[in-house]
Amino acid sequence: MTLKNHTSQLFFLFLSATAGFLIALILYFLLQNNTNEPLTHSNVVTPQEEFISPASNNNQAASGRITSFAPAVNRATPAVVNIFTRKRVKQPNTLYNNGTLRALIEKRPPPSQYKEENNLGSGVIVSSQGHILTNNHLISAAEDIEVLLKDGRYLKASIVGRDLETDLALLKVSARKLSTI
Repeated sequence: MTLKNHTSQLFFLFLSATAGFLIALILYFLLQNNTNEPLTHSNVVTPQEEFISPASNNNQAASGRITSFAPAVNRATPAVVNIFTRKRVKQPNTLYNNGTLRALIEKRPPPSQYKEENNLGSGVIVSSQGHILTNNHLISAAEDIEVLLKDGRYLKASIVGRDLETDLALLKVSARKLSTI
């Protein structure tokens, strides 16, 4: 038997074993249904129903109904905002790192080069007065902070406070009719 035939047989064996493993895994999850009842509208909690906490000892959750986080998501979504930050970051001039080129260029300090760095993150409106909770690393060293509300408004934000240990920051925007969490 040649090395090429041996290699192709090993490859075929590997593919067969992988396919068998995947089929077994799929069958395991398909047969895992403990309730033996099909997924129907009657055993799914809809967004209109009250939220059932998975940690609670609620009989409804233990009776095989599927817990849905949809009501909590629907309630919280209007208070979630996008946060855009801009800052200038100093870039080293690599031309001046080359000794030969540096000697050829006039004997003056290298020009400072800056690039604009944009970041995107999220936050949550925690008060109707415009306070927004976000991550400190998102806004650290930011020169410009802009918030996009769910209704499409863009607002300038200012930093009220920061906690480096917990990586939290509090921003403030001036706006009316803000949805809070």
